[in-house]
Amino acid sequence: MSISRRGFLASCLTAGAVALTGCGSGEQVHRERWYLFGTLLDVSLPHRLGQDLQPALNALLSQLQAAHHDWHAWKPGELLRVNQAIARGQAIAVDGTLAALLQATQELHVRSAGAFNPAIGAVVGLWGFHDDQLPKGAPPRAQQIERLLSERPSPEDVTITDGVLRSRNPQVQFDLGGYGKGYALQLGMDLLAAHGVTDAVINAGGDLCTAGNKAGRPWRIAIRHPQGPGALAWLETDGNEAVFTSGNYERYREDAAGRHYAHILDPRNGMPIQDIVSATVVHRHGALADAAATALAVAGPRDWHATATAMGVQQAMVVDRQGRVQVTRALAERLYLDDAVLRRTVIV
Repeated sequence: MSISRRGFLASCLTAGAVALTGCGSGEQVHRERWYLFGTLLDVSLPHRLGQDLQPALNALLSQLQAAHHDWHAWKPGELLRVNQAIARGQAIAVDGTLAALLQATQELHVRSAGAFNPAIGAVVGLWGFHDDQLPKGAPPRAQQIERLLSERPSPEDVTITDGVLRSRNPQVQFDLGGYGKGYALQLGMDLLAAHGVTDAVINAGGDLCTAGNKAGRPWRIAIRHPQGPGALAWLETDGNEAVFTSGNYERYREDAAGRHYAHILDPRNGMPIQDIVSATVVHRHGALADAAATALAVAGPRDWHATATAMGVQQAMVVDRQGRVQVTRALAERLYLDDAVLRRTVIV
């Protein structure tokens, strides 16, 4: 068990709140920073002297910009056109990438027992989270939420045949906030691999995918503490991996009394989650890691482990609002935790 290593922390905490570090090595690393998916997206590519990375970077930026534009739930783009067509009861042609993405959400919805449901975009909008600014004011009335959920919108209401999407439920409105970023980063890693890039990190606000290593050493990743500054834990990656965290501490609705309502909604009742403040998943596939992190946060302290198992996730960690940490044994064996965090940690 390698669950507490102060020396490891001391060697890697180098730049404040940076979510990713590469300790040691004199290898050259090319870095790019773009603003996409509502956050700063950092690309780190170790490379040989003289290696031309520009074709891969140009293709990556183009692909990520297209996903950012086309998968937006409330700005002009393909997903908005899809949602508008569904609301009108009309069929609509969709491109192959978006079709594959939406079809993949169907299995994830089933395996999560409904904890992951990107078809409740209308409820997300009702809470005010379809805006670039944090919403304020009293929460929506229960009757409004119940009306939008009365037809039980689900990804399974949608069929896509020969590139044409149809929905039997006009209440379906897709919001890819808990999935699109992971899917886009995974596609980005696949694209880099196709360009011969074997070592890379794409980091979108602390959610990231990694490939290979840096100068023969693993990438070292910090998991943000949800209830204070700094890192909750650290781990070293094992080749191609994704680390995604779903938390209620950055985006929320605030009412006049200063009460916060988390932007992560329970699809089963349309209400913000309360008991889990962060859920982290480590997996080989970024899209699944993103969706599963959301589902575990929704499932709550008692059911998150069963949900992780059902979704094929072995490495996960959740933190509840009292600061208690639960972590699967498979992830605990890789984590480095400060002693203060370790005392509040249970391995399951």
